[in-house]
Amino acid sequence: MESKTKKQTSHKDRVKARNQRRMVIETPKLIPSKTEVQSVVTTRSLHDQNARAELLTSKRNLEKNQRKSRTGKGRGMPKKGGAGGKGTWGKPGAMDLYEEESFDRDDPNYDSESEDKDVKMFGYDVLLTAEEAKPVIANIVKEYFDHADTDDVADSALELNISGNLFYLFAKEAIYLAFDTSSDSNLELVSVLISDLYGYSVLLTSDIELAFEEFLAEIDDISLDCPEAPTILGKFIARCVADDCLPPKYIEGHPKLESSAKANEALSTAHSLVTMKHGLIMLDNIWNAGDYRKPVKYLVKKIKKMLAEYQNSLDFENFTHTLHELGIPHFHHEIVYEITVKCLEESSKESKDNETIETYFKLLTDLTKSNIVTVTQFDNGLKRVYEEIVDLAIDIPGAFKSLEVFCERCQNELSVLDPALHAQLKLDAEKALKEQELESLVYETKDGAIADASA
Repeated sequence: MESKTKKQTSHKDRVKARNQRRMVIETPKLIPSKTEVQSVVTTRSLHDQNARAELLTSKRNLEKNQRKSRTGKGRGMPKKGGAGGKGTWGKPGAMDLYEEESFDRDDPNYDSESEDKDVKMFGYDVLLTAEEAKPVIANIVKEYFDHADTDDVADSALELNISGNLFYLFAKEAIYLAFDTSSDSNLELVSVLISDLYGYSVLLTSDIELAFEEFLAEIDDISLDCPEAPTILGKFIARCVADDCLPPKYIEGHPKLESSAKANEALSTAHSLVTMKHGLIMLDNIWNAGDYRKPVKYLVKKIKKMLAEYQNSLDFENFTHTLHELGIPHFHHEIVYEITVKCLEESSKESKDNETIETYFKLLTDLTKSNIVTVTQFDNGLKRVYEEIVDLAIDIPGAFKSLEVFCERCQNELSVLDPALHAQLKLDAEKALKEQELESLVYETKDGAIADASA
């Protein structure tokens, strides 16, 4: 009973929060009547289209900065290029610049270009086409799978130079990528993304409907690569209704598509999910992904336990199975962080255990080559280690040098960590140590570096 109450509360809270963000405005309007003045509600769709148009227009206008000084004092350069002033004739040759021009068309010195005093220059924003926008939006969504930050996606959407009728591609590309991965956590992330972008008015109801209409038209082709596509699409539609992004009438009033049985199957699945008893509450966990935003402390503790179990059993299949059940692809950087720190600790011990270092490095190798841990997550994990280098260098003898050797090995054997990024991380770490008057720790070494572990 407790879990059921918890789901119901979370659903109500989310819908309540979203309703508070709704921009539904009641505008008084006089209607010929003997009794009262009635109010007319401006629909969300119309209001949000205007709001989003104004937002995009103001964003683009801000980018066209005025050319005059912001301070009103100019750039601080000498007057007249350093020449002129009281009692002087000015800069040599300057008088030629002020030579009077003739505006008489019969004058031999007449120059027609001299009359072009009112020439104005205009700049135009070049909007991306649909084909140009699709890969850009796909990359934004892929990054979202790593960080799970819907605010970041909303910011990226408004920065993207696309027309208002292409915003629906954020919903469409996100669902496309979810079809490709079929990961429960990614399916949940996409549902949350659509819901939040709708709350921010980045996506409108009409955008979401258009995305689903195109999917219904293409579902037969999609099913060739993903047989479960009709069921997944139906769940997405039902979840959008539960999240109040789509009206229930979208499903109830949608005409049957005689040309596609799979499209009708998707609509039928959505209708069954929405109309079943306690359907809207149960749809909160339609992907069985649990709470994808689990507490960080819980996740850190869980990953440490998984690493300890792997060290004892060397069972990679069990490790990946448990990791998949956690459903946290955006938090895989913690694995890289924990393994790196453990390797640094082992390398600093008097009785260094090369076998332990190799065990963990093999796990990193397998996770990377199987693309379970992406390059982005790998880099993020190493970034965190560098950011904490001050504390690590104090606690672990030779930590900085050992970390450098570890990163070089990762670059050589795993093809991760871009050299430019590595150089910047190293520079920032050295600077942080020097600021804390720990410059000596930059050059501190410990016998038996990590590189020797493979020997």
